[in-house]
Amino acid sequence: MKHLDALYAQFERFRFADFKKIIVGLSGGSDSLALTLAAHSYLVEHYPQCELIAVTVDHGLRAESHQEAQHVGQICKTYGIAHEIARWEDEKPKTGIQQKAREARYRLLSEAAQRHNTSLVLIAHNKGDDIETKTMRAQRHGGTAHGISDATLYDCRTWFARPFLSLEKSQLQAFLQVNAVTWVEDPSNKDRRFERVRTRQDLGEAASNAVETEADLTSEHAVAVFLADADNVSIFENGGGAIKHNAGPRDAVYHEALRVLLAMVGATAYLPSPSAVHEALSNLYQFTDNGRKFTLNGCLLTKNKDGVIIEPEQRNRGENRFGFDHILPSHNYKIASVLRERRGLSLLPPLPMR
Repeated sequence: MKHLDALYAQFERFRFADFKKIIVGLSGGSDSLALTLAAHSYLVEHYPQCELIAVTVDHGLRAESHQEAQHVGQICKTYGIAHEIARWEDEKPKTGIQQKAREARYRLLSEAAQRHNTSLVLIAHNKGDDIETKTMRAQRHGGTAHGISDATLYDCRTWFARPFLSLEKSQLQAFLQVNAVTWVEDPSNKDRRFERVRTRQDLGEAASNAVETEADLTSEHAVAVFLADADNVSIFENGGGAIKHNAGPRDAVYHEALRVLLAMVGATAYLPSPSAVHEALSNLYQFTDNGRKFTLNGCLLTKNKDGVIIEPEQRNRGENRFGFDHILPSHNYKIASVLRERRGLSLLPPLPMR
């Protein structure tokens, strides 16, 4: 197979030698097809002991989806790549379909990884996807924001890694064209009912040439050190916690640590927005009296003489709650590891890249 050096160079930072099998999510679109074929060729050349298994999630949302899944299976057969179809059998929701489909995709690909006794799944986000994500998050929360992470740990057991995050879609399509491989276009990618489609279309050609402004993000190491210190943060056995006054409520590290604690205690997969945390602190510290309360992210915040106590709201105390590390970006890996150690929980799988 003819290859483009730019694609193959992206694989060099991953620890493929640690895996006997690797899953790749294959939809049949240009991005995932390029990733599957390039990864297979790279592994055969550099890590022949490592088997790549392509898994196509059939959401069953379109009549032709099953036929398309079988079609990409035939492409895999041509190149000697193992292929499986994972069907989303649940009843389909009437609202929030893209979010629910995304959650189902994570779950089904993770289950495939577990069946094959591996913890690594490759997925095909590219540079344009990253710019769209940054734009959407900035529009929701104001200012700048994190984009897509190089890798995401799902359910504390499966890494979803994105080798092509720095590449343009045109580079991936050029790889397929030079190898005479055709791909499937999903019509939902042009449906303006969905936020990402609207963002992509509104950005237009500017997306690939956009000047990326990195968010003013607090050092992960500094936040991890802050959370590890019992003089700054207390962790309660009932799932709550407290953050002390002496840490400085106006400090950037304090703010980021509070966001993490709110996600941990509130058992939400994502951190609350910085603006929401700023509002909560402004409300709590507007007056000097203690006992002031504020609700945010499924948590009850109570100011006392030592700091802010964070507890799950009464309605948010049910079973089967996940939390901050349910869908964990790799840039928060150290932070989550510190919190799990302080709570006496098992270690997380190591990062899949150098």
